[in-house]
Amino acid sequence: MLATALPATTVATLRCQRTLEPLQPRDDGLWSPAADLLYPLRDDLVYMGYDAPEADWIEQTMEEERVWQATTENIEQDIEFLRISAPGLVDVINLIGRLGAAAPGDRLIDVGSGSGWGSWLFAEAGYDPWMVDFEPNSLWLGGLYEHPRMGPGKRIVGDATLLPFADATFGVALVKEFAHHVADKDRLFAEVNRVLRPGGLVVLIEPTHSLWMTVQRLRGDDPDEGHSQHELTWRETYVRALARNGMGTFWQGQLFHGGPGRMPLTRTIKRRSREDLRAGRRRRSALAWAHEHVIGGGSSMVALARKDRHVHRRPTPEIRIVDPTLLRSGEADRQAFAPLREILAEAAEGIRPTG
Repeated sequence: MLATALPATTVATLRCQRTLEPLQPRDDGLWSPAADLLYPLRDDLVYMGYDAPEADWIEQTMEEERVWQATTENIEQDIEFLRISAPGLVDVINLIGRLGAAAPGDRLIDVGSGSGWGSWLFAEAGYDPWMVDFEPNSLWLGGLYEHPRMGPGKRIVGDATLLPFADATFGVALVKEFAHHVADKDRLFAEVNRVLRPGGLVVLIEPTHSLWMTVQRLRGDDPDEGHSQHELTWRETYVRALARNGMGTFWQGQLFHGGPGRMPLTRTIKRRSREDLRAGRRRRSALAWAHEHVIGGGSSMVALARKDRHVHRRPTPEIRIVDPTLLRSGEADRQAFAPLREILAEAAEGIRPTG
C-alpha cells in the first residue's frame, strides 16, 4: 500500500520512533529525514521498529506471540478467552463512563494491542483508537474488526515502549494484558506518561502474581507454558510503578475470568468484585486481597490512574525496523478468526452511552 493512501491526519499524528520528529509520505513508506529512516507500509500496517540492543529478546518474543495468538491451531482457546474477556472490558469501559474518567471522542493508544479487539470495543464506545504491537500477524488478523474509527495507518508494528507519537498526543492509554511482558516497568510507564496529555487516563488490566503460581512453577508446572510471561508481578508493584512515573491510581478492582467458582467463598468474592466494578465502588476486602495474592483464581487487576505530572522521555534509541515479510497470515487465516468478531459484537451490546 502506498504511503500517500494514508489520511493526512494520520501522517501528521505519527512521529519517527528515534527522533520524535515528523514524517514525510513517500511511495515506499514514511520517511524520517531527521533519522534517515524509512518506515515501510504494507497491507494497512505501518512497519516501525524496536530497540536494536533488545533485538534477540524481542525477536524471540515476536515469534512466541505469533504462535500464541496468530495461528489457527489456538483458535478455540482464543474464542473461549474472548467470551470471558470482552464482557469484562465492556464493564471497564462502562466504569470509565460512570466515573467520568474519560469521554467518547478522546484519542486512545492501545499499548501492546495484539489484534486490537480492545480498541474495537473502545471505538464502539466512541473513542479514537490507535494500536501499537510488534507482532505484525496479530495486528493484521485484527483487521477483521472493521470500524470507521480504525482506518489505515492506525495499526503500527513496533515496540510499544518506543511509541511513535509526540508528547501529550492521547487522552487515554489502554495497557491490557501486556505489561507483564516488559521487564522494565519504569521504561514502559514513563513512555505511557510521555504520550498522555496532562490529566490523561491510564487503564491498566493485568494478571498478577500469586503464591499458587510460585508453587506451580517450582514444581515445573508453568500454567502459562508456551506464552511468554516474563515479568508477571504483584498488584502493588504495578501501582508503585505507575506512581513513580507520574500517574496516580484512583480506582482499583478485580476482573475475574471463568465461571462463578466452586467454593461458596470464591463465588462471593467474584460476585462482589463484579458488582463493585459495575457500580464503580472502591471496596477494600481482606478476603479478596488474600484470594488474589495466595490463590490467584484466574483474575486480573484493574487500575485507573491519572497523569498528574510529566516525566522525562527515554533516551534516543537505535531502531531496527520490523521486516514486513514477517507477515505470514493470509485472508484464509483472517476468515478463520471471524467467530471472534461475532463475540465482540455481542459483548458491545452491553456498552452504555455516557452523558
